[in-house]
Amino acid sequence: LEDVREKAVWNLDIYREGRVYLQSLSSMMPPLVLEPRPGADILDMCAAPGGKTSQVVALSDGAAHMTACEMNGPRAEKLQYNLDKLGCRNVQVMRVDARRLDKFFSFDQILLDAPCTGSGTICSGDERAGRRITEALLNKVTRSQRALLDRALDVLKPGGTLVYSTCSI
Repeated sequence: LEDVREKAVWNLDIYREGRVYLQSLSSMMPPLVLEPRPGADILDMCAAPGGKTSQVVALSDGAAHMTACEMNGPRAEKLQYNLDKLGCRNVQVMRVDARRLDKFFSFDQILLDAPCTGSGTICSGDERAGRRITEALLNKVTRSQRALLDRALDVLKPGGTLVYSTCSI
């Protein structure tokens, strides 16, 4: 589609029927790097709103065993809604903080698009950006990312693949 704004796409039948999903190119890269395999046990640790999860399902032809974690209730509901709308099957949505996943679990492939400061998405000239990115935020995000990465390594099967991404600079 040329010269079309996002809101115009929302009104198209293919969008309303769940045949397409809108996301940025940068959001599409981590699932491509993961190279999801049919039959693999795959974890998306921070899955809402579901764009990357649904892409992983599509890339595996719906034949992967997908687990999608989201700790926030409304975001988990949005995740489930989007997955249902897009016709994604073989996806277990868990409303859980992925940092606290039981070590009983094990996965062949893990996608960790970690929560971040958003510094990679700041527009030049945004005067408010400097006030949003504080030392307290940096410390919180750093602790969260480290805990998520540690847990990912705990539940990754030997020889498995972990793709870590974030939009922080």
